[in-house]
Amino acid sequence: MAAALVTACSRPLANYHPSVWGDRFLHNTPKSTDTEAREKQVVEELKEDVKRELKEALNDYTRQLKMVDAIQRLGIEYHFEEEIEEALQNVLEQFDDYCKNNHEMYTTALSFRLLRKHGFRVSCQIFDKYKDNEDGFRVPDSDKVIAVLEFFEAAHLRIHGEDVLDHTVVFTRNYLESILPSLSIPIAENFSIRFEEDLNFSFLTTILLAGGGKV
Repeated sequence: MAAALVTACSRPLANYHPSVWGDRFLHNTPKSTDTEAREKQVVEELKEDVKRELKEALNDYTRQLKMVDAIQRLGIEYHFEEEIEEALQNVLEQFDDYCKNNHEMYTTALSFRLLRKHGFRVSCQIFDKYKDNEDGFRVPDSDKVIAVLEFFEAAHLRIHGEDVLDHTVVFTRNYLESILPSLSIPIAENFSIRFEEDLNFSFLTTILLAGGGKV
């Protein structure tokens, strides 16, 4: 009776396919203490190099913006919080004069985005100079695609009542979507990913900025 019950309750064997990874992870050899120490030393040296370059870039408005943006996109900004704060304070001090005397859309939009992202109150009126007479915008940069993409990202840090940025979102999205078919596959995929990231990010940042919080 007991044997019959065990037979009746036994589960069928699953015939799974072998893992495509094989047993490579079963043979993973831990790193030696010396190897880990050397790797940590290399990392620390690289961090110091980046900190030094950020310091050196304080006299170059565009270079320091690009460095901060690159560090943040790599997701390693927590290593350089003090240096980034110093760089953005420096950008803020020059922001109004730079935007008044320069017409490059890419740098203007990049500085606006980074400052707002870090909680600095900067005016969107700096973009009024790019408006044309047909509810669109003029793009003076030689590389229009990169400039409009940065303008697109900056516009998603708008708050209620900023009509120029509401128009910017529509204009830049239509422009970028219209040129996607003509771009090479890697660039088009990169743009598509950034579109999705910005659309998901815009609602949260609008709430935080309107409430006075930092993003």
